[in-house]
Amino acid sequence: MSRNGVSDAVNQILDEMGFLKLPLQNDLINYSALARFIEPLISEKMNGHKPSMDAVIMAIRRYVSRAEHRESEDLLYLLGNIKLVLRTGVSVLHLKRSTALYTALVDIEKNKVNWHQGDKMNIIQRSEEITVIASHKLLPLIQEAAPHEEILYKLDDLAMLTLEYPLEANSTPGTISFIALQLESANVNVIAMYNTFTKMSLIISERDASKAYEKLSRAFTECRKAAEHSARPKEHATSNKT
Repeated sequence: MSRNGVSDAVNQILDEMGFLKLPLQNDLINYSALARFIEPLISEKMNGHKPSMDAVIMAIRRYVSRAEHRESEDLLYLLGNIKLVLRTGVSVLHLKRSTALYTALVDIEKNKVNWHQGDKMNIIQRSEEITVIASHKLLPLIQEAAPHEEILYKLDDLAMLTLEYPLEANSTPGTISFIALQLESANVNVIAMYNTFTKMSLIISERDASKAYEKLSRAFTECRKAAEHSARPKEHATSNKT
C-alpha cells in the first residue's frame, strides 16, 4: 500500500476537521486515538484498503510537523485579547427595501438614537432588503416609518453580544470558527452576525445571553493563558503522542 496514499488521505481528512487544528498544534491530542478514529475515513478514501495504524500515526506526525505553530500562537493571542460587551433589550426587523424607507430609517438613526445613553440602531442594507437591529424602545418609531406590507419579519427579546478584537484578527484564519464552535458547544443559536474591522456583534436570544457570555469569556481566558504558556520555553514531552 502506498505510504503517500495514506498521507494524502490523512492530510485531506485533517484539513476538513478544522476543529482539531488548535489541539493538534498544541500537543493536546493522543495520536493513536486519533488514528483509530479516522481509520474508517482513510479506508473509504483508499477504496476499502485498510492502512496500518503505524502508517496512519506517522502521517499524523508529518501533518502536525508541517503545521505553522506560529499561526496557532498568533490566534491564541488574538482570542485571548477579545473583550466582550453584552446588551439585552434588542429587536430585529427584516424589511422590504425601498428608497423612501431607507431614508426614513436613516433619519431615525440620525435624530432619535441617543448613542451616549446606550441606544443602538444598526441598518444593514442589500439590494432588495433591509435589516434593522435596534434597541427595543426604538421599535415603535421604526414600525411607524415602515408600511405594514414592508415588514417581512420581526424578532423581539434578543441580546447583542459584541466582541472587540485586535485589528490583526481580520488577517488571522480561525477567529470566527473558534467563536462559532464555542457557541455551538453551548447550544447557542446565532440569529445574526455583522462586523466592522475591530468589532463583531452577534444577535442571540436573551435566554441564551448569560451562558453565551460565560462560555466565550471562559474560552478567551483559557486562550490567553495558553498564549502565555506558548511563549515560554517548552519541554518536548512525547508521552501523549503514542
